[in-house]
Amino acid sequence: MIRRLLAIALLTLFLPRELLAQSQAPAEPAAGSEWIDPGWRRPIARHIITFDESRLSRAIFEFEILLNEAKGLKAVAQQTFRYNSYFQQLSLSNLATIKADGRIIPVDERAINDQPAFADPSSPYYDEQRIRTIAYPDVAPGDKVRGRLVYSDKRPLFQGEYADYWSQSQDGPPRSLSSR
Repeated sequence: MIRRLLAIALLTLFLPRELLAQSQAPAEPAAGSEWIDPGWRRPIARHIITFDESRLSRAIFEFEILLNEAKGLKAVAQQTFRYNSYFQQLSLSNLATIKADGRIIPVDERAINDQPAFADPSSPYYDEQRIRTIAYPDVAPGDKVRGRLVYSDKRPLFQGEYADYWSQSQDGPPRSLSSR
């Protein structure tokens, strides 16, 4: 019971207050604030989480990002993903730039960098925090980048429990969110 309460408490700490507010009332811009278009959209962001018989999870994240304007080039052409190498294994596939004319340019394996993340040295897992950076080739306005990431648990974060968090991308104007 205490473990479940601890897991629930940890999950609620990670939930952005904006998501809670959006679920209660329609999003309306605050007086004097205006959404700034970053120049890109994420038409596909698919998360699939499965569990095996030993209760370890496998999370598949498939995405596609469309570059609308040159101002979003830096955010689209280089994608970074965090993981903890003690708890997870991260594998990448289907990485490519899809040109506006339909050509597909795959990401060269040499354009993928895996390095330690900056972390607090007092953390017991500080050297296992990793960042995987993907540099997409020849990205220009009108192009898309895509990828498929698979996070496979090596061991559970909380024995017998599942913990994760989700955050909403800021590539679109504020709106109500729903999940299925």
